[in-house]
Parts: sequence; C-alpha cells; structure tokens
Amino acid sequence: MVFTEQVATGSWSPLFDWSPDSKHIAYSCDGKVFLTSTHQANSPQTAVGLPGGVHFSSGGEIPFLWSPESDSIYLQGTDGIGVYSTETRDTQSLGINLKNTRWLRKGKYNPHPNPRTKTAYVISEDNLLKIDFEARRVVESKQIERRGGPETIVSEDLSSAYFKTRHRIYKLDTPTGKEVRIFSLTPPISREHLNIKTIKWDLPDGDEAAGELLLPPDYKQDIPLPTVIQVYAGDRGRMRPEIVEPALLASRGYAVFFPDLPLKGGNPMAQIPTLLDSATDAVLATGYSDEKKLAILGHSYGAYTVLSTLIASSRYRTGIACNGPTDLLLAYHLGMEGWVKSGQGATGGTPWEKRETYIQNSPYFYLDKVETPVLLITSPADTIGFLPMKSAFQALQRLDKPAELRIYEGSQHGPVAWPASQKRDLHLAVFQWLDSHMK
Repeated sequence: MVFTEQVATGSWSPLFDWSPDSKHIAYSCDGKVFLTSTHQANSPQTAVGLPGGVHFSSGGEIPFLWSPESDSIYLQGTDGIGVYSTETRDTQSLGINLKNTRWLRKGKYNPHPNPRTKTAYVISEDNLLKIDFEARRVVESKQIERRGGPETIVSEDLSSAYFKTRHRIYKLDTPTGKEVRIFSLTPPISREHLNIKTIKWDLPDGDEAAGELLLPPDYKQDIPLPTVIQVYAGDRGRMRPEIVEPALLASRGYAVFFPDLPLKGGNPMAQIPTLLDSATDAVLATGYSDEKKLAILGHSYGAYTVLSTLIASSRYRTGIACNGPTDLLLAYHLGMEGWVKSGQGATGGTPWEKRETYIQNSPYFYLDKVETPVLLITSPADTIGFLPMKSAFQALQRLDKPAELRIYEGSQHGPVAWPASQKRDLHLAVFQWLDSHMK
C-alpha cells in the first residue's frame, strides 16, 4: 500500500517516524516537517507549521518526537522547542529558552529513534537538561563537557547516553552528567595538558563573542607568536581538530585561535570578513599573536569562510581551505538545493529567483580579488567539496594567483576520518606550507 507518492526530497535523506497509534507518519526534510495519514492510500501530506520565536536548522532534518498519545509533535529548534497539535494543526513554542539544542534519542540501530515519553533529555550548550513536556519546563540540569552529534543515543530507561565523536565513543550518566570514554581508535589529547586561554570581545553589533586560544606548552609571555586562526562561520569558538591536530601546530610554535563567528540572516559572505576582523583584533590585543604572521584555515563551510575572507582582506599571510563550497550555483546543481536555499547558503530561493544573491555569496566570482597564497585540499570521493575546490584552483591559476591544490584519492569529506597515511601526508604538507609563509 502506498500512503503517499509526494514525499518531499532534497539534499538530505528524510527522517521518518510513525505515530505511536500508527495512524500517521511524520517526516522531516530540507528544513521542513510533513505529516501524512496511514488510513488511506495516496493520502495528502500536510506541512507542519514552525512556531514563531523559535529558530530551526535550515536545509536539513528538523529532529522531532511524537507524544505518547500521538496528538502532538515536538519540534527541535536551535534555541527552543515547538509543539504541533495534530488535532488543531496549530504550532506553539514550548516556552523554554535554549541554545544550540540537541536531543538525546532512544534506540538501537536507527540514529533518529522515538523515545515515546513525556520527558526527554536535551543538550543545550554545556548543559544536559531534562525537559518535562507536560509541565513545559526544565526539571533537571547538569553541566557537562559538550560532546556528541547526530549519532547520540540514550538507553531505554534514560539513565545513560552514548556519544560518537569522530573516532571515540563516550558514555554519559544522565543523572549525574559524568562522562566516561569507553572506546577510542587514537589516544586522546587531554585539554587539561594544553595551554588554552579564553578570549572575549564585542562584535560589531554589540553582542559578546568568545574564542579559545591554544598556545605552545613552553610559551613565553613576551614573544608574539605566528597564529593560525581556524574558522567556520556560524560556529562557536571551541578547540577541535578539522584539517590538522591543533596540539601539533602548537608544538611547532604556533598559536591556534578558534573564534566565535555568529552569522545573522542572509548574505553570509558580506558578514564574514567583518566578523573575522573583530576576532582577529581581539586576539592581537592580547599580545599573544604577531600581527604580521597570521593565517586562516578552514574545512567545509570553514573553507567557504576562508575564501570569503581572502577576497576582502589582505591582512593574512596565507589561507588553507579544505573540501568546501565556493560557488552556490554549482552547489545547487550538485544536489544541495536545501542547503543553498535555506541552510548555510542562505540564498532564500532558486538561482532564477535570487540570481544576484547567488553571485554575491559565491567566492568563486570574486577570486580575482585574492592576493594571498592559498592552499586548497580536496578528495575526489567528496561530492560536496571536490568540484568546488578543483574549479577554484583552476580559476586562481588562470588569474595568476599563488595557489596550490593537493588531492587525496579515495577519501571522504572530513580529513579527521582519512586513513593514517593520508593524514600524515596532509599534516606534513600543511606544516610545510605554513612554515614557508609564516616563519
């Protein structure tokens, strides 16, 4: 029996889930949630309205939970939770203010299972929160070191959760918030053994921002350091490996800075240089960094951030960009329609509706303004990054701009998951590139 033939599709695979009474199927795709009945064949689908006052991740899945009575769907926003009534078809905010929200979900094999409960655990920033849906409030709160992602699952009794973070697995005891590493493919580098400083500054709009600065273990206060700024627009400034291991950069005498770069609304390419300028000014004001020896490095949307900066600024000695979009029109035709329209691309429409917006937010069309040496890194198996990186390199070559392209066969999007031999070669290539331009 076919319930509906009009399933919305886009750049991400839809997330499906049956209602507990089996009368409906809900699914999420490309920043929307849809509902269809199982009572009749070819049932029409209903678009679930998103509540005002709550922001949702655009372009991909919106995680959701069914209520045990099947009369409500709880929608996970980035700063709150919405409640959709299947009876009245109205959506309201749950009235709980959260930040960078992420469910902890139950299940064995499905990464998006349904907890079937009136309570749920949510990670909001560095806090583990237990939410009572009936009372519409947080009933428990524990501070944790933020971990996990879409692969996070929670046990049937909600007593523990398991987080997959790149190549490690952690167990979190939800009543206490205590974490234990239970599996690792590589020895962890403990933050306790690293020289990390927290830096705060005011953004151009007056909001406060923060970032982490990793210093060499033997750093002497009176010597400004060559500094690598790892960037990812829209991200929180916290140390993590993207292209190379930050601690290894620090061991070679570099400071490594991870700044907040919060985007607001559309036209990200116009916002990025100003945001990064304020972050760079902040790290220079500490005296730790040498203003004449600055580099920027980014992976995925971080690569987009690097190129968006270099077409507008020459204050950085070099840039390193790995497997990221450079041309929103190309991304649209590579199957990333949802990401381009309502995700990080933030165009708000198709190329025919928003022609100028596509051009204005595609670094590719402005590569003639780049004066900084650029190292581009890619892998043919990456459907997101390979063609954009290759076409950007070819354009820079035609423009007689200083650029190098390194291609790693057989590897996927993220270098942190590449084979050891390729990761070793990549680290050496990045170290050599930085040393030649920064020291």
